[in-house]
Amino acid sequence: MQDLSQLNKKCLSDMPMLLDIMTTTIDQLEIPFSSIYDKIENFLEENLPSKFQLLDDWERGTIYLFSDDYKRRYLEAPIPFMEIKYRLGIEQDLKRSSQKLAVVFGYVCDDGHVCDRSQNVIYFQLFDESEKQFLDSELLDELKQNIPAEWGIDSTEDNSSIWIEFDVDETLSVEKINRCAEDFNKYILQPVCEKLKG
Repeated sequence: MQDLSQLNKKCLSDMPMLLDIMTTTIDQLEIPFSSIYDKIENFLEENLPSKFQLLDDWERGTIYLFSDDYKRRYLEAPIPFMEIKYRLGIEQDLKRSSQKLAVVFGYVCDDGHVCDRSQNVIYFQLFDESEKQFLDSELLDELKQNIPAEWGIDSTEDNSSIWIEFDVDETLSVEKINRCAEDFNKYILQPVCEKLKG
């Protein structure tokens, strides 16, 4: 049986410090993220057509670590993954066709197991969860054209979501997070709200 490596021992001996740093960092991120959540909620209340309502989502600052499952039963192969997720649901409930959208934002770090690429980003995303999809390729292309080049921009192949993001590096600041959130509101949420008004 192979003994623990020096790196393993160092990691375990420093684990209290690592956990303390993670807790402190998450607490620091919660401050701008909670403020952004409130701003997005107010923005949507002011700009959505009256037939839409905001859903009371439980996911406000949810932290996932090693898995996006609620919990892991076995430690067979922990997936390197961490996410701090904020979510705001939007719904228009009509009998014939309901429209459901969701704003999701936060921080995610993984090595590519969760999606097809590794990432360490702050992101702001709009999901279309409607039965009859509202976001289409034409609208997504229109939205993408106006988003400043400063942000990474992408959408899913099935047009079910669009997001902007930036890599976490030494340029990370609360001001940069706020700028990205403001551009998400301006270049994605505002045009989508106008389109929902018909």
